[in-house]
This record gives sequence, structure tokens and C-alpha cells, in this order.
Amino acid sequence: MQENHEQKLQIAALQFRLDQLERAIRGSRRERFVPDNTESQITLFEQEITDAFNAPKEAEKEEQPVTEVRKRKPKKVNRNTFPAHLLRVESLIQPEDYQEGFKKIGQDVTEILKYTPLQLEVLKIVRPRYTDPHATEDTIHQANIPPRIIPRGLVDDSVVAGLITEKFEYHMPVFRFVKKMKNAGIDFIHAKHCYNYLAKAGELMQPIHALMHKEVLNSKYVQMDESGIRVLSQDKEHGKQRGCMWVMFAPTSGLVLFNYRPSKEKHHAYDLLDGYKGVLQSDGNSTYQSIADVPPEVKIMGRYSIQLTAFLNCWAHTRRKFYEAKDLDPTLINPILVDIQQLYAIEKQTSKENLTAQQCYDLRQEYALPVLDAIKEKLDNAILTNLTGPVKTAIQYTIKRWSQLSNYISDGNYKIDTNLLENKIRLLALGRKNYLFAKTDETAQHIATFYSIVATCQAHGLNTFDYLCWLFRKINTEKITDDATYWLPHKVDRTQFEDGVGG
Repeated sequence: MQENHEQKLQIAALQFRLDQLERAIRGSRRERFVPDNTESQITLFEQEITDAFNAPKEAEKEEQPVTEVRKRKPKKVNRNTFPAHLLRVESLIQPEDYQEGFKKIGQDVTEILKYTPLQLEVLKIVRPRYTDPHATEDTIHQANIPPRIIPRGLVDDSVVAGLITEKFEYHMPVFRFVKKMKNAGIDFIHAKHCYNYLAKAGELMQPIHALMHKEVLNSKYVQMDESGIRVLSQDKEHGKQRGCMWVMFAPTSGLVLFNYRPSKEKHHAYDLLDGYKGVLQSDGNSTYQSIADVPPEVKIMGRYSIQLTAFLNCWAHTRRKFYEAKDLDPTLINPILVDIQQLYAIEKQTSKENLTAQQCYDLRQEYALPVLDAIKEKLDNAILTNLTGPVKTAIQYTIKRWSQLSNYISDGNYKIDTNLLENKIRLLALGRKNYLFAKTDETAQHIATFYSIVATCQAHGLNTFDYLCWLFRKINTEKITDDATYWLPHKVDRTQFEDGVGG
């Protein structure tokens, strides 16, 4: 009997792994959970929060006279409107029977969008040479050519900015960029030139990346995660090794920082966070937990000074554990998933109402705290039952990290999960499908710099191409000091480069 029971458990575990593999390959990536007979509960719960924040106070109700409000018809939106900065090319079409002397009584104007692929220009730089006839010595006077990222190349900085934008924001491989240039009649730019452009730009931008790192460490609230990237190495089997992108995100400032390190070993995380004092949020990786377990004022490994004022875990990762186990024990798992849905309904309301940090804190204390207590009670009761497999994993995973999962309600600035950070890492995930690997560790660090710029520009609604053109001019003409923090995407005055496309 005991042997049969163990075999059934083993079969169940293998079947679960098979189901997860099939879901990863063919199934939906969305963890959508719709329990039976609970949709009305979620709707009522959201409505209760909305009514609590939207309802006027009793005193205000008494003062306001009751008047009939006529509903206004929504204004029709003119769909044929385009941004004012787009160039207008007017085309006048006269009637076929038009004759001189016709009297104009009006006109119809129709605007349609025209697309010109890869519009290139040749920048012709003229530098006259002069001599002074009154001078005692023959001296030639001539202006220097403006500095560029590629000093002796035949390309303007805008070409390098366009290459970075196409490759790291729109995930276009270099060979396709070269092909686009050839289709436009430019046949002297080859793939090797593009890689040289990227290497030179990445090298010059390393001080900018260092300033971004410093800014992240000065933040009081940081989320952190990691993702793999392959890097060529002749010392490894098949010429490849597994590197790692450590990604840091400051939610309050919207600053995103990618850092490359050769591996996922813990000391790399310690090194990146060295000198940080504030709140850290992450998934359930033991690396970050080991940082939180170190007592205050104690250096990690005797050298890294990291002082966490609070440590938060991610509810999205926790929810995934229960979602994966929901079909194995619906009676136990589904009520917990419903409670987690309620937590997210509260967060959805805070975003929808654009609440302040204090209002968000008050809302969580009133509505989220009871839900968390209910989840904790279900978890405690579940421990008393005979749990196995993924169900046991989900319960134990949550209980072990309960205080870190509950800490988010202690401050309205904290997030319930690290989904914002996960969205930034998608840039890397999409890019890996195109370039597959980096050639060297140095190249991987340059990639990290480019992703840091692109992700932060996206977070602040900046045009990455325009920003890079402007940034290259600053790098070429001015020294990068601590004051250059105002060049960074989260602090830059966008009016400096938004007036002209391409800077």
C-alpha cells in the first residue's frame, strides 16, 4: 500500500511537470483565474471601494441643493487629426472643368498620413579657410569640424542613435538595419561598421551608466531581478557561457538600470547594491533574502555595506504558485486565489483613482489588511492537512515569505508586485531572440547601458532617438561630471531636444 501511494504521488508530480511544459509551449501566458460563483463578489468589492472614495461627505450632501442634471452628449472625436509637428505638404486639385473666372465659394480639406521609409539626408559641412593679409605671419584660420561619436567616419551621430533605437527598442537585427540602408542607396555601411559604432557609443556612455547606477542607489525604494544572457567565450564549451543581466528599478523616479555580470552568483548582487540604504523588493530568489537576513550595521561578506529598512516580496510570483496548483486541489486553492484577486482589485482602484501615497495607504489599511488576514488564516489551516506536490509548495512558499508579502501595505509608495520591473526586462527577452548572444563581456555591458537608456526613456515617455541625438552632443562637447545627472532620462528637461526631431 505504501509503495502504491508513493508511486501515485510520483505519477502526479510527473503529470504536473508535463502539464506545465505543455502550457509553456502551447498555452496562454496569461494567468487568468475565473472561479465559479465569485465574479459578483469581486464586482461588489470593487464597487464598495469606489463608493467609499467617490461618495461626498454627509455635510456636503446637506449643503448641496438637489438639481436635475441633464446628460451631455459626448463630443465626437475628429479622427482625421494629426500632430502639429508633422510636415504638411499641400496638394491642390482643381475640378476637371475648371475655368478662369470661377468664383470660389469654399473648399474641403482632407488630411491623410503619408509614409516615407528611412528618409536620409547628407549633412554638408563647409569650413572656409582664411588668411589675415595684415598679419606678419601667414596663418590659416579655419573652424574645427564638430565632434562626433565616430570622429573619422562618414556618419552623423543621428545614424548611431538610429541604430541603437532600431536594435534595442524595436529589436531589429543589425543585418536588417544594413539592408534598409542599402535599399535607401547607402552601400558603404556594413555589419562590421555598425558593430564598431555600437562599441564606440557604448564605451563613451559608460560614465552615463555609472551616474544612473549612483542615482538608483540614492533612491529609497528599489526593485531588483535578474535574467540570463549568453556571451561568447573561447574558454567555455561550445564557445559560450551563461551571463546575467541584473536589473534595478526605482519606482518613484522611473529609473531603470541594467547591469551585466558573468554569472548569477550572490556576490554580484551584493556588489551592485553596495552602499544602498532603503527598501528592496524582489521575487523569492534566495540571493535577496540573504541580504535581508543580515543584521543592520553588519557588512555582508565583510565588505558590502547594504542596509535594508524594509524587504518586500512579489505577490505576482506568489499568485503563480497557486495558479499552477489550482487544478490539483480547487477546494483549498480557489478561495486563496479569490482573495488575491481582491488584493489586486484594491490596487487597480488606487491606479484608477490616481490616489496619493497617503490615500493609498489608508485604502490598503481599510480593505487590504482584512483580506491578508483571511489569506493567512487559510494558510494556517492548510498546514494541518496532508499536503503534497505543487499545493504544498505554494502553501509553504507563501508562509515562509508572509511578512515580506504583507509589508507592501505599510507605505502607499510600495507596489504589490514587481510587474513594472518584469515589463522592463521584456526588452532583453525580445532582444535575445534577435542577436542570440554578446561577443564579449564588454559588449554585454554596452548592451546593458543601451537597455538602461531605452527602458528609462520609455518609462518617461521620451523619444529615445531624439534623446540619444541630444545626449551625444552633450557627451561630445562637455565633460561628464556629477552635474551630468540632469542629462539622465528621468531628470532631463525634454524641451531641450523635443523642439527639433533628431535634436
